[in-house]
Amino acid sequence: MRVLATFVTLTLTAGLFVACGDDDTNADTWGGLGGTGGVGVAGAGGVAGTGGLNNAGGGASGCSSSVSQGCGLAGNAGTGGAAGTDGGAGPDAGDGDLDPSSCTGCLELRTVVASNADQGAFQIIYGSSTLDMSAAGATVTFRVSGLAPEQDVTILPYATDNSGFSFGAVGPAVEVGPEGFADLELELEAISDPDFDAANVYAVGILVAYTGPIESGADADAGDAADAGPATETLIVALDSVTFAGIDTDDLEFTSGAESFGINFSYGVQTTSVIHH
Repeated sequence: MRVLATFVTLTLTAGLFVACGDDDTNADTWGGLGGTGGVGVAGAGGVAGTGGLNNAGGGASGCSSSVSQGCGLAGNAGTGGAAGTDGGAGPDAGDGDLDPSSCTGCLELRTVVASNADQGAFQIIYGSSTLDMSAAGATVTFRVSGLAPEQDVTILPYATDNSGFSFGAVGPAVEVGPEGFADLELELEAISDPDFDAANVYAVGILVAYTGPIESGADADAGDAADAGPATETLIVALDSVTFAGIDTDDLEFTSGAESFGINFSYGVQTTSVIHH
């Protein structure tokens, strides 16, 4: 199991140095030079340091009649602190990016739904090279984690045969959240559809759906142009692996790619995507 972790570090350090100008009371000379401005110190955690102030070092007021009253020259401006280093961030489901450093060797599955009836379908297709999953105890295990929203996202594992494209699933769907990865099992023996042929499996995959509230345009606030159409919800889940027991095929670990696991373009909504991390 890979743990999704967020590390946020923010510190602020700023330095301000002020130097006073020399005071020269000689009536036949200019006033003392102004002090040099302070140097800003770079702030850590992505915050720039504060620049030093200009120090106007004034001279004495007693000047000769032939020389204007001496006033110290203004000190040079302090150097602004360099930008500090950002403390970094963990997974950011809000902008849709799963931090690869927190989940390597996994797939980020996205689907956009406009109603609770919509489902995103993701699968691996074996096609004409079908798999025999009819052995006793044959099981497909999907290791998944919800990312966004934090609740009301459900996953249902399924298989499709190559005889009549019968759809086999064992419900109910399981709600997932961002707490960590969980194993969802599909036991082929438990599929009750008499037409499903476990000896001739064409594809296995998962359905991603949403059970939370979705407001249609008719229910939206009047006069709000942004609510003119149906509202949508972006569902994001992570798939860490697909493993097989009692089935003669390799597990999917997604170490270097999606390994042919992708979108089911024959079923479900098509506003979906697969991103490898």
